[in-house]
Parts: sequence; C-alpha cells; structure tokens
Amino acid sequence: MAYPPAEAEITARLAAELIAAQFPAWAGRAIGERFEGWDNVTFRLGDDLALRMPRLAVAADLAHVEHAWLPRLSSAWRFAAPVPLAVGEAGLGYPWAWSVVPWIDGIVAAHAPLDAMGREDLGRALSDVHVPSPPDAPVCPWRATPLIARRPDFLGTLGSKALDGIDRAKALEIYDAGADVTPPAPVWTHLDVHGLNIVTRDGRLAGILDWGEMSGSDFAADLGQAWVLVGEAGFDDVLEGYGADVRGDDATRLTSHAVDTAVRLASSSAPEHKETAARALAELGVRVAPR
Repeated sequence: MAYPPAEAEITARLAAELIAAQFPAWAGRAIGERFEGWDNVTFRLGDDLALRMPRLAVAADLAHVEHAWLPRLSSAWRFAAPVPLAVGEAGLGYPWAWSVVPWIDGIVAAHAPLDAMGREDLGRALSDVHVPSPPDAPVCPWRATPLIARRPDFLGTLGSKALDGIDRAKALEIYDAGADVTPPAPVWTHLDVHGLNIVTRDGRLAGILDWGEMSGSDFAADLGQAWVLVGEAGFDDVLEGYGADVRGDDATRLTSHAVDTAVRLASSSAPEHKETAARALAELGVRVAPR
C-alpha cells in the first residue's frame, strides 16, 4: 500500500529519546517492532504498551481528537481500544503531540476475519460507542457530515479508473436513496470500521484501532461500514450483538453508507481493501459481471 510521504522523520531512536525525556518511568522499556500506517507510526513499547506518533500534519489533528475524547468515552466500553495512558509533547525536533497507549495483541481482521461470535462482539462494541454525542463533539468533514453534503466527493470517487468494473449509475442510485433521508440525532461514531482497524484473536474481537475520525454522526455510517467488513451473510451476527434491528429509513441510510464505503475502499491501493470492496460491491448489485 502506498502511503503519502511522512512529514516528520520518525525513528526508534527518536521514540526512545522522547520517552526518556518526558516519561522516564518507561525509559527502561525496549522500543520494539515498528508499524507504519497512513496516519501514524506505532512502536511496541515493552510487552504491553505502544507509542503512537503522527506522521502527517492532518494526522496530528486527528490524534488530538483521540487524546481529548477517548479517555472520556471509553470507561463504559466492553472492548479494548488504544486509549492514551499518557500524551507527550512536541520535542527533540518532532513537531506534534504523541501518545503512549495499551498494546492490543491480535491480528487485523483483513488477515484473520471475525467468526460469528466475533461479529456479535463487533455489534456489541458499536452499541457501546453509539451513545448521544454532545454539541461540541468533533465532526470529521470527510466522514461525519450527512450523505447529501458528501455527494460531490462520492461522485469524484466514482470517477476513479479503479472502478471501471462497477455500475456507476446503480451505485449513485443507492447512495442517493440514503442521501434523501434526514439522518437522526447524532451519536458517537468511529467512522473508520474496516479490516485493518479491527483486531481479532481466535476469531473474537480483540480491539478497535484508529479513532481519529470519531465524530458525532449517524449510527448507520458505522453499521454500513461493518456490513462491508463482514458481508451480507455475516451482518445478522453484528445486529444480534448490536441489540437492534435496522429497518425503514435506517436500513436505507445503512445501505447508502455501505456503497459509499465499498466504493472508497475499491479505489484504495490496499489489496485487503480491494478484496473486501469487490465482495461488497457484488452483494450490493453494482459490480458488473465480466463478459
């Protein structure tokens, strides 16, 4: 997967020096394996902690959302998340805030899918998250605003050459059906539910990563993304754990969010996303069968 160039130099030596300077109680822990993501570089810190360092300026803004809100919201959650244990300051030439978080042991769902019980775990986790959000909750402009407001972005993504195998008119029809429905009062949402952010262990949910886009938004956005992740057949398990059926306008918006997610993932350079998106687009009836 091709990531944008990092906007700060991040090394294991820098990570160790920042820990020693700002959190000396952890200075004796080894800096372990490095994981490079789109937004962050993550280092293992001993056996049970990790160090998260934004690699882009925009990711630093997302990290502030995690730092401010995850500790406030996570106490009632029945699942693991990288809730900051400590937030470090810019220093030693590194320009942004960074954090020390619990290490969540497991394998991402893109490589080790959730089983039926794990899918129920995911539904329960989303039900924990989906509580009413306050007026000052963040609103991620590219994920949390109503479908109708993001229609130009969806049209732009539909123009990608990577999507030559889909029925664009059908995809837009599904999107517009949900965009025409007024969303309900906002709740807290994750908004980046996909196979590289869901961690599994022996088929069960081990944790959910990357909360920088969390926002007050439509619960159907998370459920639509979960539908893409687990597929049509597996989504009943998610709803079982979620504890609520989804019908009428809610189901319409969910399907619109699903097509939005599937189209976006199909245009990604990540092979794991493309495989998931291809299956979801076929199930949505917008993938053109080869001649």
